[in-house]
Amino acid sequence: AEEHFRDAITIESGYTEARNNLGRLLIERQKYKEAETQLKTVTNDLKYQTPEKGHTNLGLLFLKTNRLPEAREQFLKALRLNRKFCEAHNLLGQTLFLENRFSKASEALDRAISVCEKYDEPHYYSALSYARSGQKAKAIARLKELMQLYPSSSYIAESKKLLAELRNDD
Repeated sequence: AEEHFRDAITIESGYTEARNNLGRLLIERQKYKEAETQLKTVTNDLKYQTPEKGHTNLGLLFLKTNRLPEAREQFLKALRLNRKFCEAHNLLGQTLFLENRFSKASEALDRAISVCEKYDEPHYYSALSYARSGQKAKAIARLKELMQLYPSSSYIAESKKLLAELRNDD
């Protein structure tokens, strides 16, 4: 895939969607420096039809490299461009969680849940945020919701463990 994206960019240097996809792939391959170069080119392209994707991918790079304030800024830019962009809400919530801003994290993750109908991750991180901010009832409700809506989720084992811990604290 990387070769195809590079070929597309070589043929048409203004093919921003291919450049954005290459940036995302480079993040997955932990080639962060090159990914940042590609994604900054994407976010500077004023003609790109879906700039929220570029900002979200650049934010993901910053999140993966523990540059949390920069990640937050990129996710907020993406959401200013598209208020219903699921991935940006989810990753903003995770960033806020890592910054120990649990109340803000749960708000962002709840917004993610409202726009991400087939996405289990915001449910789990929302539950964690509620648990860390002392809102056990909301955390329990989110965990139950996750287990009911996404029974084959990769978060089921962690959810059951957290649910048991929250119930034992009573």
